[in-house]
Amino acid sequence: MNKQIRLALVAGFFAIGASAQTLFTYGKHKVASADFLRAYNKNNLKPGPDKAKAISEYLDLYIKSRLKVAEAYEKKFDTLPQIKTDVKNLRTQIAENYMTDPGMMQHLTKEAFDRSQKDVHFAHIYISFRNAAGFVDTVAANKKRDEVRQRLGKGEDFLLVAQELSDDPLVKTNKGDAGFITVFTLPYEFESAVYNTPVGQYSDPVRSKTGFHIFKKIEERKAAGKMKAQQILLATPPGASDPVKKQLAAKADSLYKLLQKGENFNKLAATFSNDYISAANNGVMPDISVGQYDAAFEKQLWSLKKDGDMSKPFQTSHGWHILKRNAVKSVISKADDKEYQRELQQKIVTDGRWKSSKDFIYAKVTKMAGPKKYTYDDEALWAISDSVLDQKPMKDIGKKIIASTPCFPLAIQYTMQPFG
Repeated sequence: MNKQIRLALVAGFFAIGASAQTLFTYGKHKVASADFLRAYNKNNLKPGPDKAKAISEYLDLYIKSRLKVAEAYEKKFDTLPQIKTDVKNLRTQIAENYMTDPGMMQHLTKEAFDRSQKDVHFAHIYISFRNAAGFVDTVAANKKRDEVRQRLGKGEDFLLVAQELSDDPLVKTNKGDAGFITVFTLPYEFESAVYNTPVGQYSDPVRSKTGFHIFKKIEERKAAGKMKAQQILLATPPGASDPVKKQLAAKADSLYKLLQKGENFNKLAATFSNDYISAANNGVMPDISVGQYDAAFEKQLWSLKKDGDMSKPFQTSHGWHILKRNAVKSVISKADDKEYQRELQQKIVTDGRWKSSKDFIYAKVTKMAGPKKYTYDDEALWAISDSVLDQKPMKDIGKKIIASTPCFPLAIQYTMQPFG
């Protein structure tokens, strides 16, 4: 661009400031000074001492950018499939950023940290939407839920009610006692129900895709951390006969006696354990957090008081186990530990609680906006909406609403700012 023309534009820009006057035109398009100012301020966060020179140089780039965009439209680049896909992906990325509240991440991180400091012992009643024949029967499920709540409300023992009415397959072995959990063990809505319920009380029913869940908080304890352990597993084959089960019990007992005499745990685990993944590593298991395994297994694991302790053979639904404690990694108790905060945040963004952050933002914006519904005919509004959106003939009832009919007021007003 001619230097004199550019300087004249800059001078004009200073004269009109951020008004809505036209700064320059190209073809049939006009560019307002306010649009240019917004783009300049957005992309020049640290301007130099010579503001006039900086604006003059940016104006040249801005005009070239506008001309390139206009040329792209003229050549119909916006109709190319790849461009459409790229724009759609970019829109999704931008929308995701606008639906993320930085304060929400801070809130979720603090919540996860607080929960990580304690383990919770809970019991569980599950009411399936499917009946005994395998068909969905929500009427029967609602009736059963109400029966459970009624009995619990009368003070009946939670575990006894669980044994009689819970559809959880594990209730046959755990009697409704689900053991201890810690943060990130359960789906977020279940975790919140357990942690937010006072000790000794039970939660309201939590609805999932498959049924209703009621939780009782039995007790809390200081977080146990993670256990480094080894195991020897003698797995029970499916459909094993009683003689086979007795043979496994006897074999587990004989291995335990060898260990008591000083036999090497690594050697026996590598030779006899049916947990083939850990057996390949001398029985060493991945670090175990609370709530990863069934309650019977974890009860034995966390009963080992010091490093080197071994459990007696015990049975679960998987078979016979012998455990050895190697070490315990305590939970980090410093809230300002940056590495631990990053670890929690990585888990948060892959967890169901991240979806709940969007629900939180929606509720927050709704509260800020303060929408209140005016009195109007819902059926009439649907009729006119169908007519406009689907280009259908309008039903007579839709004529009750006209273009100026108020639907709801907002306490605050939002405006969309174009990109520079």
